[in-house]
Amino acid sequence: AVIALLVRTLCAHIRARHPHAMPAGVGSPVGRAMSTTGSTVSRRSRAPDPRFAHLKPRVDTGSNMRKLMEKYEGTSGPNARAKQTHTYFRRIKPLDLERRLAPDIECEESIYAYDLDEASAAMSLGGASVAASIVSHAADASTSASIAAAAAGASVLCLDCRSFEQYSDSHVRGARHYDLAQLSHSTNHFPKELYFFRGPAGGDKLIVLYDADGKGLDEAANAFVQRGIENTYVLSGGFHGVCVRCPHILSAPLPSHP
Repeated sequence: AVIALLVRTLCAHIRARHPHAMPAGVGSPVGRAMSTTGSTVSRRSRAPDPRFAHLKPRVDTGSNMRKLMEKYEGTSGPNARAKQTHTYFRRIKPLDLERRLAPDIECEESIYAYDLDEASAAMSLGGASVAASIVSHAADASTSASIAAAAAGASVLCLDCRSFEQYSDSHVRGARHYDLAQLSHSTNHFPKELYFFRGPAGGDKLIVLYDADGKGLDEAANAFVQRGIENTYVLSGGFHGVCVRCPHILSAPLPSHP
C-alpha cells in the first residue's frame, strides 16, 4: 500500500510538471510511468539535420577502418602515388638502361683492350715514352670518338647531373657530366654530343638524365623537352638505383657512400 501510494504521488507530480507527458487511460500508474518514459524518448530522437552532417566529434578516438576508408576514398589505398601532371618526359628503369647500354659497353671494352695491347707492344719495342704518347693520344681523341660513335649507331647518351666530385668518384659507364646551371644560360644549353642523340619521343635513341635518387630532375627534364630534346628520359632511382640493380655498368667499383 505504501509503494502504491508513492507511485501515485510520483505520477501526480509528473502530470503536474508535464501535463502532456502522460496521456489519459493508459492503465495502472506503473504503466503510465513507463509509457511516459517511452514517449519522452521518442520525442527526443529526431532525424539528423543535413545542415550539420559535416560536423565531426572533437574527441579523437584514434585510427579505425571508417576513417581510413574516408581518407583514401577514390584512390588505390595508402600506398597510392599522386599522379604527376605536366610531365613531358619519360622514365626508364635501371635494368632497361642496362640492356640498352650492353652493346655500347661491349664495343667500348673491345676498343679499350685494343689500346692496352697496342700500348704494351709499344712498351716492349720503344719504351715507356712511346706507350705514354699512344695512351695520351687515345685520351685526347675520346671526345671526338664519342661523337663518331653516336653517328655510327650508339643509341644512349647518359648525362650525370650530380656534382662533379660525385661524378669523378663513379658514374654510369659512358655518361657525361652535365651541370644543370647550363639551362639558365642564354646560349649553349647542351653539350655537342647531345645533338647527335636527339630524336623523336619513343625512337631508337635515348638521352637519359640521372641524379642521386631520380627525384629532383622533373623541371630539368621538362626544360629539355620544351627546348626540342623530345627523347628525354629520367632514370628511376637515379645513381642509387643503378648501384642496387646493376652495379656492373658503373665506371668504378661501388663507392661506400654513393
